[in-house]
Amino acid sequence: MIREAMKCDGLALNEINEFALGYPCELELTNRLLSKVLMHPDHVLLVFELDQQVVGYVHAERYLTLYEEELYNLLGVAVHPDYQGQGIGGALLRAIENCAKDQGVAGVRLNSGSQRVKAHRFYENMGYDGNKLQKRFVKWFED
Repeated sequence: MIREAMKCDGLALNEINEFALGYPCELELTNRLLSKVLMHPDHVLLVFELDQQVVGYVHAERYLTLYEEELYNLLGVAVHPDYQGQGIGGALLRAIENCAKDQGVAGVRLNSGSQRVKAHRFYENMGYDGNKLQKRFVKWFED
């Protein structure tokens, strides 16, 4: 079952980020960020629940620029490794696409690391075109 995420999903999302994406994170940080996302009107966070356990999620935000139609920007889609290959990721991606259509946006965009070849095949199989190579630059601010 796909549903909107809730605050109580923090532990499951934290584990999915670590084991499916390779992004270990302190649970306190995950819970703090989850609270912010849930309150933000431009973010959509859906989870896939199986036997009352969250096993996957999809997270997107409205993406508005001055040079192309408004899109949803996919920030993450992940399924716990124990549940991959069962169509859960595809169901989550279709659900976020339906949210985007309901909001009247033109489509969904995403970035995926060059090393995530399996994910690239998944996106292509879901109808996405890889139309650009790019590097990501980040500047972290000191406390």
